Amino acid sequence: MLPLLDHIIDTSPMVQQPPSYFPGDDLLTSLERRRGIPIGNLTSQFLANLYLDDLDHYVKQKQFKVRAYLRYVDDMVALDDDKGRVAEVREAVGERLAAARLLLHPRKAHVSPTADGLKLLGYLVFPNHRCLRNDNGHRFSRRLRGFARAYSAGLIDLEDIKPSLQSWIGHAMHADTLRLCARIISRIVFRRGTGREAAGVCCAAAPGTTNRRTSARPTATGTTPTTGTTTSVSVSPSPPARP
Repeated sequence: MLPLLDHIIDTSPMVQQPPSYFPGDDLLTSLERRRGIPIGNLTSQFLANLYLDDLDHYVKQKQFKVRAYLRYVDDMVALDDDKGRVAEVREAVGERLAAARLLLHPRKAHVSPTADGLKLLGYLVFPNHRCLRNDNGHRFSRRLRGFARAYSAGLIDLEDIKPSLQSWIGHAMHADTLRLCARIISRIVFRRGTGREAAGVCCAAAPGTTNRRTSARPTATGTTPTTGTTTSVSVSPSPPARP
């Protein structure tokens, strides 16, 4: 196991400017130190959990005993009613990470009220509800239009589109996005052909989307080039399971 980890670590990229110095470093240490683990090795999540396990115990049990604490790989959240205490935790965590040759993100390690919302794992999380981040919806909408153009040109089939569509809906449905899903999906028409008309915009609302309590069944329709019959892609997003 250890030789395998040594091999993976040795394939990590060399450090880029600007260099970072930690306690015990000399002038050349930062130039010789590699930084990060390549995501393609599929070890980043496991090694992050393993490497930061001591930090979790430090925050939860040893030092601060923070009751509301969350860490997902390298994203950490600590909640408290005392703003000063949260700032103290942030300072101590930064020092603890420096001892392990790690740094807090210079722009994302901030203290803010929960009422302002917290950007976490693709969502904007509030005390009583969750929203999908704006860039997430815009990005998937552009991707879906790209799928429609590729389908129109005969480069992909409907079966190639379904996994991405189902995956995004599965992510989006954990937030208040029922109408957003219907709006994005119902605007795109998958039709074999050429030009703008082939990947046109459909303004019809998907059935079952006017009521927030109704499970949506968005459907994108198009025409096959040989028979002229209607082809449909039906996706039924299921509400997330209650804890």
